[in-house]
Amino acid sequence: MIKKTLITILVLFSIIACRENSSEIKLNETIENYPKNSKAIFKKTIHLPDFDSVFYFYDNGIIFKKGKQYKYNQEFGIWKLYDKNSHLREIREWFVIEGKSQINRVWFLNKKGDTVTWRKEDNIFAQKEFKNDTLDFRNTTYNTFDFITSDTIKNSEFYLAFANCGSPQLRDYNSKVKIVVDNTNSLKKDFSNSTRIKLDTFYYAKIDKTHKAKFPGYDLEKVVAFSGKFKKTGKKTIRGYLIEYTDQYPIENNKKAKAQVKTYFEKTIYVKDSME
Repeated sequence: MIKKTLITILVLFSIIACRENSSEIKLNETIENYPKNSKAIFKKTIHLPDFDSVFYFYDNGIIFKKGKQYKYNQEFGIWKLYDKNSHLREIREWFVIEGKSQINRVWFLNKKGDTVTWRKEDNIFAQKEFKNDTLDFRNTTYNTFDFITSDTIKNSEFYLAFANCGSPQLRDYNSKVKIVVDNTNSLKKDFSNSTRIKLDTFYYAKIDKTHKAKFPGYDLEKVVAFSGKFKKTGKKTIRGYLIEYTDQYPIENNKKAKAQVKTYFEKTIYVKDSME
């Protein structure tokens, strides 16, 4: 009888301990409800060690948008926006540049989930709380970064990649492109030290004497190849930006000036020992 009692006590202690442990690892959440409907969630924030995951909801309970942010409401990475019928309608890519969040690229989608070049519809987020969360442009961004080599390379190998400015904003002013990239793994995540470290620059394919790459079907002034390698092994994050530039931008009195537009990127690869 005593043995059975001890076993029962041990089981109870185990159950209590499990409950306490599960409550300790429960994610820290903040919930904001709609003012006129205390049961309807307007915003949910899941607080994680390095960032927050944020979710906004329509008043019918359907998710409006979700993404990640650092503290002080700094959005970063991919944010997805949905209409009131749960259709994914917009994807926004955010970068934090020198402490400030900015939209880097945008993709618009129809109700079928297909990417569209131009969004024709007005106010697809049809609720007063969200109707102003609409960008002042409607064209999908087709600036792309493609890494040809594997995500794992040897420390004796070059990675190979190319960028294409498929959505040139300065096309009317004879613009061209170049890539500025950090091949030392020294560029900070918010690019704040970009003027203090060595960065490599690669120019558009038409004049590229390094790679001599051929890009049939591409505008050779809007596509650029780039590469690099690392001496040390381990995980590396390649960061840089595509620059569309011109010296033909019109200003007052028929004068022309320099202008440029940047599109940022980052890519994580793993470098292994060449002897492996």
